[in-house]
Amino acid sequence: MFQNFSSRIAISALLIAFSLTSCVTTISPSTAKSLGNAALCMQYGHWLRMGNPQAVSTVAAEIKNRGGVSPSQAEHSIIMSESVAIGMSECGMLAAMGSPNGQNSTITSNGRRTQYVFRPFHGRYSTYVYTDNGKVTAVQN
Repeated sequence: MFQNFSSRIAISALLIAFSLTSCVTTISPSTAKSLGNAALCMQYGHWLRMGNPQAVSTVAAEIKNRGGVSPSQAEHSIIMSESVAIGMSECGMLAAMGSPNGQNSTITSNGRRTQYVFRPFHGRYSTYVYTDNGKVTAVQN
């Protein structure tokens, strides 16, 4: 009986130790470099909400290295509230909203228009966000 009990304690201690050591507290430049553009923008939002300026800086530097535009200081409060506003950058929108459930793009003579579809975990209505050439131009709820 005691042997089984002590085995359970040992396994529990091992699981706790594993979970504590696997907690990620920042993002390395090499990890940031390995992410796709959309995932990088979503990481920007994650680290901003977590209050980790070092990780935000690492992600912003990688976005800049790729020639992209990281979310502006003015977009930070929108990202923190996990909402979207007309005029914000596409990267800022992804940082705020996370991964879309669907995405449709159209190439026109004026550039690229993308529709992002976000379905709620609960509730009835989806949110559709439209971007033109990297800027949010419309939001439909």
